[in-house]
Amino acid sequence: MLGMPKPSDSLAARVCQLACACLLMGAAATPAAIAVAATTETPAPGAATASPTTAKEAALRRRWDAALKSKDLETLAILVANGADPAWTGQPGRTALMYAAEGGDLELVDALLAAGAAVDARNQYGGSALMFAGKGGSTAVTERLLEAGADVNLVADLGWTALLVAAAKGNAEVSVLLIDRGADANARDKNGWTPLMHAVSGRHADTVAALLKRSEVDPEATEENGSTALHIAALNGDEAITRLLIEHGADLEIRTSRGYTAAEVASAARHPEVARLLRSAAERQL
Repeated sequence: MLGMPKPSDSLAARVCQLACACLLMGAAATPAAIAVAATTETPAPGAATASPTTAKEAALRRRWDAALKSKDLETLAILVANGADPAWTGQPGRTALMYAAEGGDLELVDALLAAGAAVDARNQYGGSALMFAGKGGSTAVTERLLEAGADVNLVADLGWTALLVAAAKGNAEVSVLLIDRGADANARDKNGWTPLMHAVSGRHADTVAALLKRSEVDPEATEENGSTALHIAALNGDEAITRLLIEHGADLEIRTSRGYTAAEVASAARHPEVARLLRSAAERQL
């Protein structure tokens, strides 16, 4: 069977060899470290052998690909310490820095950056490590990537920015940090949706509240069909977020491209309580 020791090998002896190799590399003899230590396979007698450098790199790359696939951050950290190239990518073009950023592993992020990882490398969809940090929600990792020069307004293929991702995932603290560091508070994805709209759609009340406190955020921005964040809250029947938007001065009379106000959207979506709330607020504004 491929990858199994030869019948003459003792399994206990093989494990012992790998553990010793871990100790020689200065790593703990954990299962992950033992797996990493097996970077050189013993060739069969008489078989052609590659140069030690090539063989080690090939073995490191195999371990790297497996660790990326399984999101094994512990093994990735050990591999980096033993010479793995942080530019190596998995599928779909994701780097170790992206996985570390999403996982909130600040120590691994530091190690990868120190090893020369490109902070703004893109996956095949145009995503960057900062966008994955926005998804993961770690303010510490987000701050470190920004300190390393990450482009806060980098745009992925579908128009997503790190702020759009953070808001859509309900990561309020990261959203505020990104705005503080110059992110476009009203950036739009390919459908014209803003960070506020995504936060409203995801029913992330804390993030909506945090965004509405920022003067840069436009609560009356409209997407491609003319809907505002208030229309989206009305469609969801989300009374708490509707109240937040009303309290922050959202325009109650804006109509969609089909001519509907937020109150009419709520009625059509069979959310009578939200519809009454919007009509009552509109009457007070008269």
